[in-house]
Amino acid sequence: MSSKPIVEILAKVEPVDAIAIEEPHEFMWASGVAYYGKKPVYILKDRKNGNQSLPPDRKAMFLGREEFRDLWASDRRIALVLERSSVNETAAVLSDRPLKEIGGYGSRLVFVNLDQVNQNVAK
Repeated sequence: MSSKPIVEILAKVEPVDAIAIEEPHEFMWASGVAYYGKKPVYILKDRKNGNQSLPPDRKAMFLGREEFRDLWASDRRIALVLERSSVNETAAVLSDRPLKEIGGYGSRLVFVNLDQVNQNVAK
């Protein structure tokens, strides 16, 4: 599945400081979001996998659920891309600031932590 439709949804959010993506099965997809979205991308680690084998310069882009909760609660505007099947689990971790859905494509949904959607984008 192409990452372009997700990036088009992300274009509705003005401005986005960073994009967080649930650890994908295919990292090329996440690279596409970073390329087309032109924003920093964080990867939410799968709790079953660690990042022990990553080089030190790559570990910063991988966040645990607790680290991501702190980022989500910050004043930075963050967009989050999740598989539909994991929305409830992630929402439970982010209870301090709820998920605000702005769109979806295929099996993925896009959320933001702060309101301010670009009203000039056609839906």
